[in-house]
Amino acid sequence: MPDSPLVSILVPNYNYRRFLPERFSSIRAQTYQNVEILFLDDASSDGSLDYVYGLRSPKKIRILTNVKNRGVFQQWKRGINEARGEFIWIAKADDSCAPSFLDKLLAQVKRHPSAGLVYSQSRTINERGRMIEETPRYLSEIHPSRWRQDYFTHGPEEVANYLILRNTVPNASACLFRSDALREIDFAEMPLRLCGDWLAYSQILRRHDIGFLAAPLNYHRQHRKTVRASSDRGDQRIRESYSVQKSIADRFRIASEIHELACRFTFREWRHLQRTAALPSNFRLSSPELLQTAKSFDPGIEQRFDSPESQSLPVLLVQRRSWRTAWRWHSQWQAYRDDQSVALRMDPFQGELRLDPLSKNGCVTIERMSFFEPNSSDARFVAAGDELGRCLSTTGGHFDWHIDAGGFHVRRSETPAFLQVNPPIKLRGITFELEIVLRANSPPLLVSPEQNDRIAK
Repeated sequence: MPDSPLVSILVPNYNYRRFLPERFSSIRAQTYQNVEILFLDDASSDGSLDYVYGLRSPKKIRILTNVKNRGVFQQWKRGINEARGEFIWIAKADDSCAPSFLDKLLAQVKRHPSAGLVYSQSRTINERGRMIEETPRYLSEIHPSRWRQDYFTHGPEEVANYLILRNTVPNASACLFRSDALREIDFAEMPLRLCGDWLAYSQILRRHDIGFLAAPLNYHRQHRKTVRASSDRGDQRIRESYSVQKSIADRFRIASEIHELACRFTFREWRHLQRTAALPSNFRLSSPELLQTAKSFDPGIEQRFDSPESQSLPVLLVQRRSWRTAWRWHSQWQAYRDDQSVALRMDPFQGELRLDPLSKNGCVTIERMSFFEPNSSDARFVAAGDELGRCLSTTGGHFDWHIDAGGFHVRRSETPAFLQVNPPIKLRGITFELEIVLRANSPPLLVSPEQNDRIAK
């Protein structure tokens, strides 16, 4: 690969005139400069074109316009066909980024030639550019630590273990694509308005690998006029989610427990939509198209509506209290696979720590707790097996719990209750770090392995 490959920057725009100064400023500020810029205007009526035509730019801007609005993914297709670069960055007009965005992603893709796309973490900002959250919260529901460090992995494995659950690439602006990989997308299969990017990533990862940078180099703007925000009050987002998951199940081999989890995630989104959009509780009956689409991926959808309370997953809430603060939420771990342990490392603190198994339907296992001095990799004390009984005590309501060689197994009853962490005597009253290793039982399957195989076939 040449040292300075050409990067084609596509800027799709529809009525985002007010954000264009920041978008172009972030492009001009890039430390990597071997780029071409294509501005794709989808029949804007807010003066966007006048602004870009009058823009003084050290790089020539190729302007491509539509007389009629054609939609996001048709703009993608046009820009991809016109791009001349070895790599493509789809820099959405209402987003922004750090000056080192291209440099760091290019370094990642040079290290991994099999990657079809690499992406960075996305910091969520509001209309005025103020940060809403550093890391999208829903990613920690899938895995509490996976998106806190850089990684590189085989594309089909990423799809089969993570991308089928939700769109784990929060924002297309955060991605750097190999242009050849983007051109493999079948846009004839992209009638989707909201989830087409999710489908595109899955198509790319059939033949290519994926890399991730944990640094939040991309700034994803949320505001009232985004396509997603304007469509959340209908059933379109849920219907498209099931369509993407069905497409993934058709093309990848998905383990039964992951298929079950994917069904639960989307069902939960459906229920959330009903509550937040004030939709009637029998919305499934008045939307036969949505129900039919759901059944194509989740044959157990009717049973989920019959007993929605049984669809929760094991959750462990970690809270802590210092000497000067009340109890504060620290981090949440959503457990879903019994073949995967997850380690949560608590920051140094002096005070109390408690664990709350929020779900009454799932059992959480604490396999091990290790106590460290701050910034040390050597544990001062490790509790496992029977030792966990001396480091954990129950407070509040009732727990169903037992200890064996596998760890401390706990399930909460109806009333609120907590596990109190009791550090060993030699660490009491001093600042320490704590690592908790957790595991969960797989959720019971509503879609049997045989049904899952039929779906795949």
